[in-house]
Amino acid sequence: MDWEEPRLRIAPGFSGHIKELKGYSDGSIEFDASPSQDGGEKNLQVVLEGGEPGLPETENRGVVYSPPVGILPIEAARTGIEYYERVFAEAAKRLGG
Repeated sequence: MDWEEPRLRIAPGFSGHIKELKGYSDGSIEFDASPSQDGGEKNLQVVLEGGEPGLPETENRGVVYSPPVGILPIEAARTGIEYYERVFAEAAKRLGG
């Protein structure tokens, strides 16, 4: 499993000049900024993006396999476990177990 690195975006979509940015221990943030247009203050925020788990590409005998699209690692793990449960159950039937 891979882990996407988180990114911190300061004032995404803001157009203007940020003179000062203060962060406080209670999690609040204070900007001293001059927006280029009225209403631009709504874009004064700090956004944490990413930090999500992901499935890596894998290689087996020289063949590279891309991870399935739109599936979370836990779903992929459950699918793999279900597959091997069926394989083992079929083997047990054939071997008389």
